[in-house]
Amino acid sequence: MGEVSLSTLDSGAMIFPGSRMPALLQTAAREAYASRFDGREPEELHLIQVVDKPGTDEDQAVFDVSAGGDRHRVVLGRRDGDWVAAA
Repeated sequence: MGEVSLSTLDSGAMIFPGSRMPALLQTAAREAYASRFDGREPEELHLIQVVDKPGTDEDQAVFDVSAGGDRHRVVLGRRDGDWVAAA
């Protein structure tokens, strides 16, 4: 897989070109959604914001997730360098 370049908005959010996002983020978001919704798989997963604060433990990734006609927000945070469901 090639490198993904990011653009930064004035708000500090980062945008991925097109619909590409790192597999690591996508996998973490799917796992967070499944654990929150009894193992259900999302139909659509859209990364809408990455908040890059000083240090990695303060970073967040925000997803808009669709499944079964419903939409949900999934927020990931960082723990020990990994992306996990935000507390």
